[in-house]
Amino acid sequence: MSSVRKIVGFAIVAVCAISPARAQGTGEIRARVLDEAGAPVVDAQVELVPGSRRALSEDDGGFAFTQVAAGSYTLQIRRIGYRPQSVKVEVGARATASPAITLVAIPRVLDSIRVFEKANGLRYTGTVLDDRSAPIEGAIVMVPGKSRELRTDAGGRFSVEGFGQGTVIARVRKIGFAPQLHTLQMVNSKTDSIRMKRLAQNLSPIEVMAKSGFGKDTFVYKELDQRMRWKSEKSYVVSREEFDQQGTTDLANAIRYSVTGGRYGGTLSHPMPDGCVIINGARALKDWPLTAFFADEVEAVEVYPPKSDVSGSIEARGCDPKQQVYVIWTRANSKRFPPNP
Repeated sequence: MSSVRKIVGFAIVAVCAISPARAQGTGEIRARVLDEAGAPVVDAQVELVPGSRRALSEDDGGFAFTQVAAGSYTLQIRRIGYRPQSVKVEVGARATASPAITLVAIPRVLDSIRVFEKANGLRYTGTVLDDRSAPIEGAIVMVPGKSRELRTDAGGRFSVEGFGQGTVIARVRKIGFAPQLHTLQMVNSKTDSIRMKRLAQNLSPIEVMAKSGFGKDTFVYKELDQRMRWKSEKSYVVSREEFDQQGTTDLANAIRYSVTGGRYGGTLSHPMPDGCVIINGARALKDWPLTAFFADEVEAVEVYPPKSDVSGSIEARGCDPKQQVYVIWTRANSKRFPPNP
């Protein structure tokens, strides 16, 4: 009888030892976001709850969450033009969960004039020039929220359409030149030029790559693209053109006096509230008021009222999304806060 008891005792200990190991195991989630016709949905925002991990679907609609603790989760999927979707998923230890995700398009009930306006919109045509006014061919142009990568033609030209009225941001890179972050205000279709400064000839190949804008900080511009694609009606961007009119005015008043800031409630009777500041998309400067910055050193400011950012990038950079957040992009000649390469 004692032998039987020992065997049973060993079995209980073994089960107790195995159970926590299984509970602590991790698995992964790999799936694709498709529409009703089975076509991939690109740039769908996927959030894993609990855990608040986020991902964007790729060109094939695919996304992945790895090293997920075994258990029950909900995937919350959102994409402009589609109804939000929630999908339950069970993750097993050392297993891959592949739930089916289908987004249903929201019917567009628009009259013919508004459909035409949405399909075409305003056009932005730019010409990229060097410091001797010669066109630069093959420069890479990113227009956050519209185009991730365009290349200029032999005449240094590029073109993007589909804009509404408001601020447009363009980032231009070319090996051997200092990158440019360029903003302008779109009221009508616009033609503009962007000048790039050639880098010193005595730099090493690694330095040339980094200083040309192909360094480790490239990810901050991917986050900028995500914010522009998911920008809510409450958030807005003030451009260099609006700040040029205000000289050395502090940024709090410069935003209030701007046409865009005034349109969103930044009037003299309602001063801009202090909040969290992110400089050049990379790091939060906590306890820095807007009055510490000046209009003539700022290229653009993204303004996010509480809970208006859905990209998750603001929180990842150290700001509480429940408070007012300002993402300040400085000009190329800024001495206090040089822009990211």
